[in-house]
Amino acid sequence: MNKLYKLIVLFLTLTAMNTAIQAQERVNSANFSLSKVSMQEVAFFNYPNPASSQTTVSYNLTVKAKVTLQVLDLTGRRLALLINAEQTAGKKEFYWDITKNRITSGMYILVLRINNNTFSRKVVVE
Repeated sequence: MNKLYKLIVLFLTLTAMNTAIQAQERVNSANFSLSKVSMQEVAFFNYPNPASSQTTVSYNLTVKAKVTLQVLDLTGRRLALLINAEQTAGKKEFYWDITKNRITSGMYILVLRINNNTFSRKVVVE
């Protein structure tokens, strides 16, 4: 009888653990779907990349928002603040003249912040 009791407890424990894991997988899947939607709505990119002396940064706003665009080096140090303004909804393009910011050849990170959402892109300067 003691063995049967232990088997029942083990079965119930495993069933509860399996249910918890499935619930967590559903949450993770939902979060991944939401992040994909956010990235698709923003459509944040720059061209050309690699860039030599200039690049165009493009993104799309679905609503009026506070926008900042900055350039970081690979250590996270801010090298330039390109945009810091409230912008209306729609497709936006920012022409960045790299030479004005005295940025040398290398890899950098463009960080776009829209309200409380942050997006980043790698940009290579030749």
